[in-house]
Amino acid sequence: MSHATLWAGLERQIHAPAATALFQSTRTRHRALGGYESLHAAVDARRASSEAEGDAVLTVLLVEYARSRHPVWAAALAVSMRGALGALAQKIERGAESDSTSIVLLAFLEVAARFHTSHRRLGLRLYSETRRRVVRSAVGECRRHAQRSPDDVDSIVPDDPAPREFEIVLDRVRFARSLASKDPLRGESVAEYVARLRARGRRPRVRELPGDLAHHRRRNLDELRDALARVE
Repeated sequence: MSHATLWAGLERQIHAPAATALFQSTRTRHRALGGYESLHAAVDARRASSEAEGDAVLTVLLVEYARSRHPVWAAALAVSMRGALGALAQKIERGAESDSTSIVLLAFLEVAARFHTSHRRLGLRLYSETRRRVVRSAVGECRRHAQRSPDDVDSIVPDDPAPREFEIVLDRVRFARSLASKDPLRGESVAEYVARLRARGRRPRVRELPGDLAHHRRRNLDELRDALARVE
């Protein structure tokens, strides 16, 4: 379902006869609704009025939705916050077929069902909590589907569902790191490679090494590096 179709469906819901009947039975309980003839008029006022007046209408919508979970109140809440929620959906949209609007609306209604109406700047706080929930969900999804990099040490140690002693795991990691430290560097000559392995962090000058190593062909070391890379 496209974003425009989804929002149009919510708009129709608050204009439907069922919404009119629900609004008329509710307005007597809330002074904030007394000046509006219909639910969609109250929603439009929430979007266009000052912060204090708009938050008064938003408070009623939140209270009624939390009390009944009625789809009409859910639609009214969503449409009353359409500008902020639509902008948030665009930020997380990944393509033409993205369901970002549905994701944002679901998070918004989850927040609205348990939201305290005592907050100041109610609309902003409601948007902030929705955004936090959407971002947290997106981060969690990325972490679940993220693949390990072949450069990570953990990827060298195979996953084993069987329980293992900590010392065994540590030994495998140390072994993997020692292999990585012995891998020839790109462009490193044989003499430099041998010097680095001998020094273990201290790099002697090439002239301190035997002469036959200092003049050894670099291509042989490149072949060694490529061979090590093919070892599984």
